[in-house]
Amino acid sequence: MAPLKSSLYVFNPEGILGVRNQLRLTQQQFADKLGVTKAAISRWEKGTVKPDADSLAGIYSIAVENRVQPEFFVKTQVKVEQGRSRLIVAWDFQNLAVSPQEFGKRDSFIRTYLNQRFPTITYSLFKVFASPIHATTTTEMAKLGWRLQEFDHDVDEELDSQVWSDCNQNAENTIFVLITQDGDFAELINDLRQKGVRTYLIAPECSSQGLKDAVGKKGWIVWPR
Repeated sequence: MAPLKSSLYVFNPEGILGVRNQLRLTQQQFADKLGVTKAAISRWEKGTVKPDADSLAGIYSIAVENRVQPEFFVKTQVKVEQGRSRLIVAWDFQNLAVSPQEFGKRDSFIRTYLNQRFPTITYSLFKVFASPIHATTTTEMAKLGWRLQEFDHDVDEELDSQVWSDCNQNAENTIFVLITQDGDFAELINDLRQKGVRTYLIAPECSSQGLKDAVGKKGWIVWPR
């Protein structure tokens, strides 16, 4: 039922509405079949809340029984950015770490998304900033082309300093992507933008609002769950 590469797809609330309409059920009738409240159906159809796995499975089962093919996920539309050829990516691993088992999936999402969005890139630099306690995962990251920057203290300061240097070598031809949820980096993003660097953020929905505001709505790429 779910797409294989789920990070490239987003939940489609209209899929639930489509199932209900094809079955010619009211929200209350649909809710009764699923054992949930009418309010829950309303929230799902508006997209304000996503149904959990059990509820989604229930909707799918009802749809299939009635020969309705639901479409719960749609492919993410990636806006293509033209004109710049340098890409600098910095992963603040001490503030947004993943397990060794999960890293491969995250790396695939990051590279696939960036390759689609920035097709004119001819030079790219991927750096991961971490402390020694993350050595198990960062060793695997290095094998996949991430340049490991490991420090036992002041990791944030090292990231700030190196990114500033890397991006300012050719600011107006550079795209910078920061992977973090640390709001303290909002100042770095603002300073880089003033220098002419095009800045983007990959961060979870729960990240600092100031951090997301620094790149703007179009510059924020949601970190997949």
